[in-house]
Amino acid sequence: MLRTIVALLAIGLASVGWLQAARQEPSNPSPASQQRALLNRYCVTCHNERLKTAGLLLDKMDVEQLRAAALKCKADAEAKTAETEKLAQELIKALSTDNADKRKELNAQMEKLRKSEDALYAQLKAYIEKLKEKGGDMSGLEP
Repeated sequence: MLRTIVALLAIGLASVGWLQAARQEPSNPSPASQQRALLNRYCVTCHNERLKTAGLLLDKMDVEQLRAAALKCKADAEAKTAETEKLAQELIKALSTDNADKRKELNAQMEKLRKSEDALYAQLKAYIEKLKEKGGDMSGLEP
């Protein structure tokens, strides 16, 4: 009888220890799993296939898709910069005229272009940070 009680007690203690070990997280999670956990916690809640915030789907995105999106964003930002520079030249020419309405219109367009340009460069910066976190190829992405 005593043996049975000792055996049951040993089995009970062993199973409690096994359950505690099973609940603990791995002692050295890989950097990739830590990064994915960070993305899942702070980014994927909005940038997912269901919500599609800013067209960025981090729940399904791999590094190559992220790089392609970053390259497209860079090209769009550079095109917007060229458009802004062209408009700035027009504005300089308009300053030498007496056409106040034209200057107002060009200033309004310039403000809109600058906001758009700033937003594109901010998005590019976010893409670059995500690529760095994932260890992706950064070549050609320098602004």
